[in-house]
Amino acid sequence: MKVRTFLRGSAFSAALAIVIGSGAPSLRAADGHLSDSTVFVMSTEDWSAVRTSMKGSDQGKFFADPEILRIRDSLKKGVMALIETTMKEQAAMAPEGVDTEKMQALAKEAISKLTDYAGTLSGGMSGRVALSIGIMMDPSLPVPVNLVFEFGGNDEIHTKNQELLDLIQSGSEGAASRASFELHGFQVNAVEQGGMGIFIGRKGDRFIAGLHKAGLADYLGAVKENTVRLGNDAFYKSAMGAVGPGSMKTFLNMQPVWGMAMGMLAGLPTAEGEPNPVVVMQSLGVTGFKGMAASGQCGPSGMGQRSFIGMEGRAGLMRLIPTENKSLAPPPFAPSSVLASYSARLELSQILNVVRDVMAIAPEAERTEFEGALAGAKDMLGFSVDELLSDLEGTLFYASPAGGPAPNPMALMMGGGAGLDLSFAIKLKSKDRFHQLIMKAADPEISQGMVTKQEVSGREVWAVSLPMFPIQIAVTFENEWLIIGTGVDSLKKAFARADSGQSLAANEGYQGLMAKVGGTTGMSVSYKDSGKMMSQALDMVRPMIGMLPMFVPDLAKQPGLLFLFDPTLLPSNATVQKYFGEKVSRTRIVEGGMIAESWAPSRATATAEKAKPQEAGAGL
Repeated sequence: MKVRTFLRGSAFSAALAIVIGSGAPSLRAADGHLSDSTVFVMSTEDWSAVRTSMKGSDQGKFFADPEILRIRDSLKKGVMALIETTMKEQAAMAPEGVDTEKMQALAKEAISKLTDYAGTLSGGMSGRVALSIGIMMDPSLPVPVNLVFEFGGNDEIHTKNQELLDLIQSGSEGAASRASFELHGFQVNAVEQGGMGIFIGRKGDRFIAGLHKAGLADYLGAVKENTVRLGNDAFYKSAMGAVGPGSMKTFLNMQPVWGMAMGMLAGLPTAEGEPNPVVVMQSLGVTGFKGMAASGQCGPSGMGQRSFIGMEGRAGLMRLIPTENKSLAPPPFAPSSVLASYSARLELSQILNVVRDVMAIAPEAERTEFEGALAGAKDMLGFSVDELLSDLEGTLFYASPAGGPAPNPMALMMGGGAGLDLSFAIKLKSKDRFHQLIMKAADPEISQGMVTKQEVSGREVWAVSLPMFPIQIAVTFENEWLIIGTGVDSLKKAFARADSGQSLAANEGYQGLMAKVGGTTGMSVSYKDSGKMMSQALDMVRPMIGMLPMFVPDLAKQPGLLFLFDPTLLPSNATVQKYFGEKVSRTRIVEGGMIAESWAPSRATATAEKAKPQEAGAGL
């Protein structure tokens, strides 16, 4: 193995990853100059301000916490040791006469320079920072991707850019050539091979980078001539208008992607009797997803985001998306204090129509067999599946009570239950057919004793016990809701809340948070305590991570990987809950698609809100 071969593979790919991954999320007028075949844009008008606000956020403080820094350093040490071991193993297999010590020294130098470059770029960028990815169907290019990365910087970044290009060229074994030229006022330096490479230009304190000259020329030419292209696209204007102002913005445009995909798939050969992939995609309705835009804001009070998801038509899977907003207020049996809750409304009555859309491309014999199976189900049940689905109102509700036991994976493995306490419910227009369905399923001849009926708090409850499933499922009806709980005891608690009025709907802390995203009317609303949920997940992982090499012998044979299975590399629950707390979100139907909004107050803000006299003791 030669030094240059290693550098060519690792340095070039790592440099490309840095160029692609260094963009920071807010678009300004210059983004309108991008081609209308732009697929993705991520930008900010003031990188320094965003970086400062992120450092001051709870998440920024989390990554600066001494415990997390210790974990970071331990991981870095382990990774570097693994790389060094790998290089030694490769050096041992190198042909005779190869200077393996020099090879390892140069590889370490390359890694050090790339790491240093990434840190300098992130810390030294300023002003507008924008990353865009588009489609450029140029026959001279091996990859039809146009990537443009624009950022502000200084002489130090310029020096590091040149060092990066030198590093890439040194690892190309002479296959890549160095070029320098002027392009619309930018002095561009590049390392290229076959029309592709790394091109970095500078004009004063502005830098621009890309994968090929044509892409940079296209963008800079439009800027110079003040040619608005993406800015005139109807979807771009509607999507960006829907998300409003923000310090960080992103835009995803699926229209050129679908166009390119359809063109490529249409020409694919298909077996006799099988539909073309284009027809399959159309039947699924996925091409109705036009793209999305997002606007984010981070400050001392918390982090908020608004997204617009563009949709067109209601074919295939899109039939499940409702066309209007409805109240998603928590039902009376919801826990008064929750770890997480989620309400969503879907057009569940359209499930069979979705299936029929997809099966429309299937052979007639398969469609006939499907409809025959539905007819057989009607004969058995006494009503059709269509009629049963038409009784679904469409709202789904899920909740995990706060203060309950964390899921216990070890108990689950031993067949002793998982320690779950969950509530899941489906809202109905009518419960008659569902009641009949459950009664049929509970028939001893059908259930073989696995379904038993009992009375709990004056309600009918069916308990379902499956031999290979450690959690008992309990089912009941409460007004217009079909409730499914983890055991009869969980339903007893739900009934007590419904009878006493002590439910989530009466929780002022929950209502106050939901007001931040506009209330509980829409297509979906959710609440979660991120810190406590992460703590539960960590409690599940810790006892297992150290034991994994015991269950997977191949891991135990690789000492260099064992550092990854050290439980001390996981943050403590106290640290996680110190920086991560409550978050609420809401999605609502609007013209042309959906708008999703989220809000996560900072830990300091949340503490101050709960300390207010009028809300004392009312928070989640």
